[in-house]
Parts: sequence; C-alpha cells; structure tokens
Amino acid sequence: MKYRIYIIFLIILIAPIAHAQETASWKVYLGKKNILTGNTEDTTKNLIAVKKADLTNNGMFKIEYTEPKNSAKGWVRTIALMDSNSAVVAQRDSTSELRFYNKDMLKILWSRKKVSLFTWAAPADPAMAAAIRIRRQHLCTIVLAD
Repeated sequence: MKYRIYIIFLIILIAPIAHAQETASWKVYLGKKNILTGNTEDTTKNLIAVKKADLTNNGMFKIEYTEPKNSAKGWVRTIALMDSNSAVVAQRDSTSELRFYNKDMLKILWSRKKVSLFTWAAPADPAMAAAIRIRRQHLCTIVLAD
C-alpha cells in the first residue's frame, strides 16, 4: 500500500517538471526545403550559409517560430532581421512567421553579407511593457557564401 502512495506522489511531482521542459522552436525554409530546425540559442550551430544561386529562383525564404505550450498569454511576438550593427532591416510584430521573396533576401545579403534573425515578446499592455526588460532571442545568422 505504501508503494502505491509513493508512486502516486512521484507522478504528481514529475508531471509539472515534464511540462516545464517544453521550449520554443523554429524552422527556417529556403523554398520548400527546411534548412534549419532549432530550439536553443547557439551562434555557431544556428549559422546558415546561403549561396547566390540558392536565392535566384522565385521561391520564398521563411522562418516559422513556435511558442512553447506553457508561454504567457497576452504577449506580442516580434521577429526581426538585423544587420551586424544591430540595425533593424525588417521587422514584423504580432506574428510567428517572417517571409521574404528570395530576390529580396538576396538584395539584403548582397549589401550586408551577414544578417541575424532575432525574436522577442513584449506584453500587450504598454504600462507593463515599460516596466520590464525585454531580451532578444537569437534564432539564426545568415551569411552569403561565395
């Protein structure tokens, strides 16, 4: 009888821990091909080298961000493309996806050679957003390869 109580107690303790480990994830597509799937910030692992020939067709460059299931509600997700000086090249608010035509992505990479994708979330309430510090999450870095 004591073993049953211990097992039930362990299940009650382990269930919230299993849910707490769910993390955000993202996928980067070039056309219909998935070129990166990530769930951790790593500047060396999340590096994408794109050739000019890969961006000359009429396809799309797309990043899809998936929120963790236990994320806070009422927050606005922003995805931004930034150059090496942290200047915003393109930004989309209230979205979980960022898309570019390949020819537009080629123009961006041609002039900057290296760009990074970041995301952050801020509360929808402006008073609450002013009171907190928002941290950017690095998704990936895109480099124009020779």
